[in-house]
Amino acid sequence: MRSCTSAVSSVAPRLLGGRSALSHPAAVAAVSRVTSNRFESRRSFAAGDGSLHSRYAEALLEAAKEAKSLDKVWANIEALKEGVNQSKEFKLFIETPGISGDIKGQVIADMAKQYSLDTITHNFLKVLLENRRLSEFQKIAAAFEAMYRLEKGEIACKVTSAEPLSSGDAGRVLKALQARAGAGKTVSVEYEVKPALMGGLVVKMGEAILDFSVAARLDRIAGSLAAPLAS
Repeated sequence: MRSCTSAVSSVAPRLLGGRSALSHPAAVAAVSRVTSNRFESRRSFAAGDGSLHSRYAEALLEAAKEAKSLDKVWANIEALKEGVNQSKEFKLFIETPGISGDIKGQVIADMAKQYSLDTITHNFLKVLLENRRLSEFQKIAAAFEAMYRLEKGEIACKVTSAEPLSSGDAGRVLKALQARAGAGKTVSVEYEVKPALMGGLVVKMGEAILDFSVAARLDRIAGSLAAPLAS
């Protein structure tokens, strides 16, 4: 007997109206049709889900702006991110909950000296430690990066497709994203190819994600088929 996934895959073209329903042109057009209110606020661009990471990141952003040290704090966070990425020991230290708070506190104090951390950054790390959120630093830093770039009028986007986009489609995507960003904003786009999407596009604008992929449609169909029938 075929699995549910295989069964869904076999009927997908008919359920989706054929593969062309999410071809590159159709997916590109879908980006343009998305209502503008999906991308109006900082939260939608930089942290659309209102997650814990976004709340900490926004608190850091506002504190840094109030202290007029936003660029300094940004440089601190980038340096710390690089340190975590380059050192397995540092990453393990950050993410291991079993290390005592006193030891982590001393290490944070040493880091403040080593990296010449701004007072805002130093205090922020202490808050993460006190709230047992230090292990979330990388995700918080990523949300902060998106917010910082938006504050500077920059919006980082990533477009993932099942196969390389033509220059024409890439141009249409860029134009659509620039229109969504609005006047005064600079959009940078990174393109990635991921065959597992099966077709269509996944567009990430800041931290907001729009999924127009065939794979996402199949997942939704599979979920619907697996749901119990109403009696």
